[in-house]
Amino acid sequence: MILPRLLGMRFFQSANLLGVILTLYYRAHGLNYVQILSFEIVLSLTMALTTVPLGVWADRHGRAAALKGGSLLFLLAALAFLAARVYWQFVVCDALYGLGFAWQSEADTALLVPGGAAWFARDQAVAAAAGLSSSLVAGWLLETNGMHVLVVLNVVTALLASAVTLTLPADARRAPVPVPAPARQVTRAVGAIRGAPWVVAWTLAGTVAFRLVGINLMFWDLPLWVQHGWHGLWLGLGVATLSAAGWASLLSPAARRRLGPRTVLTLTQVAMGILVAALPLLGSPWGLTLAMAAALACQSWQRPIADAAITAAIPEPLRVSVLSMLDLPALAVTIVAEVGVGLLGDAHLAWALFASGGLLAATTPLWWVRGPTGHVGPEAPVARSA
Repeated sequence: MILPRLLGMRFFQSANLLGVILTLYYRAHGLNYVQILSFEIVLSLTMALTTVPLGVWADRHGRAAALKGGSLLFLLAALAFLAARVYWQFVVCDALYGLGFAWQSEADTALLVPGGAAWFARDQAVAAAAGLSSSLVAGWLLETNGMHVLVVLNVVTALLASAVTLTLPADARRAPVPVPAPARQVTRAVGAIRGAPWVVAWTLAGTVAFRLVGINLMFWDLPLWVQHGWHGLWLGLGVATLSAAGWASLLSPAARRRLGPRTVLTLTQVAMGILVAALPLLGSPWGLTLAMAAALACQSWQRPIADAAITAAIPEPLRVSVLSMLDLPALAVTIVAEVGVGLLGDAHLAWALFASGGLLAATTPLWWVRGPTGHVGPEAPVARSA
């Protein structure tokens, strides 16, 4: 069965060894916070330039093949990060990570869709388990051995992720479902998006939530922890607490059935906006940690519902191509948000958080654009009309 292998890949790719030390590591190499945020912009720009051609490639040559190629790029990026010492070298590392994300982007989503929201929820739960356990290990190693050993172990986890990914079987669907030439594939993908415009709105709303919470985690929480003397085990425990919030995804399928998808998506988006905007009012590291963990838990409720619904609405031979195109407006919003947070944060970081919370709240109505009703699955009415 393919799910255990996908979950194994997700576990090793989500091992959050560098997440504990990344801000410390960059600062130790003389980088300021605006330079650190610029790495996120490089990552997003790389994905924006490559995600569509690599998405078309994945539909033509196989989603498993795309995951294998992306995992090898992650391994190369981890090796490059091990040798990086100055700003431009870290830029190269992030560009390699961006290529890896673009190649893998939505290929795993396309393989998870047969299981619906339940499979997406398990995928997030495994990522949360990996983040929690690796963060605790990273905190202990940081206390006893310093940062460099974690950069080395990051190569090991990337190697293990590649080893698991290489065991994925070739796509069985490719024989009965022919894929057209690339130009025709793009034309059909655009037509599918026009036939179900709600997926654009849902993708934008989800991306704003996902990226803004992540940006503010790196740009606000981690620096403040370090400023308050959090190192070693305390820093690992803080990141582990944030990772554990991902287990909220396991409640997502039941919440969707009881409340309806758009109600859950709306409530969690509003909650994230309030929590992010409230961060400047919280002075203690643990207050920040718990508020950010709550925001990440809301995000974990959202993603299985939105990812399963959007992916199921797309015809099978076009799935990764369409999702890659949907990434473009989402990445544009992300880049603008990253630049805005950087500019505002350089002047007064609290304003960046207030603006982020406001943007999260402002995108809430996008979840109420007409979406799927009733059962959401590969044979949903939206998929047939698209």
